[in-house]
Amino acid sequence: MHEEALKISREVGDKNAEECALEGSGSAYHLLGRYEEAIEKYKEALEISLELGNRQDVGIWLGVIGRFYTQIGRYNEAIEKLKEALNIAREVHDMEEERYHIENIASAYYEFGQYAEAIKTYKEAL
Repeated sequence: MHEEALKISREVGDKNAEECALEGSGSAYHLLGRYEEAIEKYKEALEISLELGNRQDVGIWLGVIGRFYTQIGRYNEAIEKLKEALNIAREVHDMEEERYHIENIASAYYEFGQYAEAIKTYKEAL
């Protein structure tokens, strides 16, 4: 269903609908445990947000990609994407997303075995 919506949105040139369809496809792949494919769909959505100049969505997509990198053990990439997302949340003054990204960065440090950095980062979220 999402792939059909993606095809149609591309045919008619509706970038917002395309981004939405990519989100749906990414979510479906996530639920199936196909994380690499989910990441690719989210990266495509990120590119559309960049193209459209929607900084808020860019930050959200970077955060989603970062969380998935954490789930598959790619911690350096996870932390990099999550920090980018955090910077955007601060730029657009979204305190809820800011806190969320800080917590995800701390979790990535924890999963990576960098406990001191995880604790330091968790404290920043308080």
